[in-house]
Amino acid sequence: MNMAANRLGLGNAATPLGLKAMQELQTLNPKKDTAINAMCTF
Repeated sequence: MNMAANRLGLGNAATPLGLKAMQELQTLNPKKDTAINAMCTF
């Protein structure tokens, strides 16, 4: 959803979706103080 909003030029609408995606990715992260590859790619 975040990438779709960015492609449509809805930058402000993409921010909450991006934050939610990062929170979901953080639940998969074994080291809570380091970003995983998926977070960096996103």
